[in-house]
Amino acid sequence: MSELLDGRLQPRIRALVAEEPGDWSEVRRRASGHASVRSRRLVLALAALLLVLLLAVPAFGLGQQLLGLFSVRTRAQLVPALPGQTVAVPYIVDRTLVEPGRGRRRLAAPLRAPLLGQDGPLAVSSPDRRWIAYESWQGGAPRVRLYDLFADRDTPLAGGTQSAVWRQDGALAYWQAAGPRSKRRPYLGVVLVRSRPTGRPTTWLGRPGPYLLAGWARSRLLVIVERCPGCPRAASPGVLALGPPGAVHRLPLTDVSAISPDGRYVLGGFNPVPEEDGPSPLVRLVEVSTGRIVQTLDLRQAGSGGIEARWLAGGIGPGSWLGARIVATTALGNGGALVVLTFSGGRLSLEQVIRLGGAPGASTGYGPFFSAPLFVDGGTGRVAVALSVPPSRGRAGRRSLLECDLSRASCVGGRALARGSWLALVGDPVQPGP
Repeated sequence: MSELLDGRLQPRIRALVAEEPGDWSEVRRRASGHASVRSRRLVLALAALLLVLLLAVPAFGLGQQLLGLFSVRTRAQLVPALPGQTVAVPYIVDRTLVEPGRGRRRLAAPLRAPLLGQDGPLAVSSPDRRWIAYESWQGGAPRVRLYDLFADRDTPLAGGTQSAVWRQDGALAYWQAAGPRSKRRPYLGVVLVRSRPTGRPTTWLGRPGPYLLAGWARSRLLVIVERCPGCPRAASPGVLALGPPGAVHRLPLTDVSAISPDGRYVLGGFNPVPEEDGPSPLVRLVEVSTGRIVQTLDLRQAGSGGIEARWLAGGIGPGSWLGARIVATTALGNGGALVVLTFSGGRLSLEQVIRLGGAPGASTGYGPFFSAPLFVDGGTGRVAVALSVPPSRGRAGRRSLLECDLSRASCVGGRALARGSWLALVGDPVQPGP
């Protein structure tokens, strides 16, 4: 399946991202070598690179478990707001930072993350709201930059850095390459932590590997180890929980979707056959401190009320957890959806599925896909999410943002993004102290 998707996407990606650094052969090598969950993320990331904008459309059909259809209206704003609401989240488009109620600021470098794609958090706010760590690209390699909102100053970290996450006390963790980027060898790096944004880094994971930082669970840093066939010395694929330097234990997960607000639990995908290059519908809830499996849920069996099992066979992707609710992406084949889960009474359950179809009577072809959902209020009812439709059957690719009210079954779509633009909602880490 990955080869089929690769063959369908390759010519389109080449045409649309020729201006980006890097080469297709490396992307293809990395894609074919990852585990199933990484394959899902890469498919979405590649799709995001070839997507451009979501044109204004009068209405969409959003199927939801039990509650019928979501209605969608369009607004002139880039980041829309539901009727009676205000935009509650800052965002970055290319090199412009927009803060609701505060205007626009120009960043020193454009938002770019060719190795990560647009399916994850590319801009994250520090807990004290002073700093924003965002992904950029310079000299043929990734580079995290820190924007100081108080001083209006933009400071880059070292070249070859990406995947930054904040701890509640202001510590910053990130991945840094162990050497220059090359077409001939895997791009491996170590995990570093700064106790403060401008402080000296400490090595928390010094064995170079293909790591992706998922976030902090209290004082433990969760790190995804991606599959790397050409890395005989790298750790086995999966999820690691890092304590202070030297304290490492493995969690029974394949990937990380979301971390509970109290830092006690982590939700992620699980593939019972680690080396199998295919999606798994299994979702696991794990206690971080002990590695205890709290629950394993098969999304296909959890779905009911007219939800087809095939829409849930792709398992779970990046998500956001607030209160008792988790909203996350899922994707398989030529379409994607949002899944909303509830964790209550020590049990995980599937609350609803949001699936996008085309305008009435029209075919959408390949796609659409959701990416990087984020709760934007304390009531856990408003969700902002990017929506992407690849080019198909002579139609241009489309990309824009939706803000949805999960309880009222209504969404508002933002105006079109310019072709080739990168966009990221600025995430607000919902994490406890260390």
